Amino acid sequence: LTWTATLTPQAGVTDATNAVSLDLTQIHDAAGNAGSGSTFSGNYAVDTQAPDTVAIALDGAILGGGRSIHATFTFAETLQDLPLAAVSAPHANVADLKSIDGGKTWTATLTANGSGTWADNAVSVDLTKVVDSAGNAGNGTGTSTAYAVDTQGPAATLALAGGELTIHFNEAVTDLTAAAVQVPGATLGNLQHSSDWLTWTATVTPLGDNGGNTASLDLAQVHDALGNTGSGSITTSAVDVPPPT
Repeated sequence: LTWTATLTPQAGVTDATNAVSLDLTQIHDAAGNAGSGSTFSGNYAVDTQAPDTVAIALDGAILGGGRSIHATFTFAETLQDLPLAAVSAPHANVADLKSIDGGKTWTATLTANGSGTWADNAVSVDLTKVVDSAGNAGNGTGTSTAYAVDTQGPAATLALAGGELTIHFNEAVTDLTAAAVQVPGATLGNLQHSSDWLTWTATVTPLGDNGGNTASLDLAQVHDALGNTGSGSITTSAVDVPPPT
């Protein structure tokens, strides 16, 4: 009276509307009478499609100076979880990883990690470490567009000649003030910058005959365009700037 069977899904299939059917004309009772018509089970779904695609979008292209990037991961289907171990972001920390719609779309925040400058980095997801809601493991890797990391503060060279101080930075600096420059025994005036903000000049006027003094720049008081602070200080060679006559 009762028969049982096991159903095994076909690979790579996603279909939400299925039913087992029985053709009664192909069966007979003990007396040899054939059945008639068909009968159907309730609906069942099949999902053997692996979560093997993900689109990774970044809302910025550079990390550094306290500047973060937000990443959005959009999968082809809902995941049970996106573990932090599946996400890689060179020279960056990945935090606040969460889904915003129940498992299909995920977001995270990237902040710079380490001191230096690195180009051509990309966020990636190891899809073999994710599982969809049906228990299918992913395949391959998903990768974002490139981003750069710059946590290196500005460096500079300093020269004093003929009463003019010249400061040349290796990257644009827009916040240099006279407070960052020390010129013992002299006054500093007419601080100006070039159009690209790389070179600054100032006039050094001695307060007396103070030969042998040096000018210095406190790099901790200047920042690059990303907000990275310089470190240390640099000093010119001792130069005798004669007082005006």
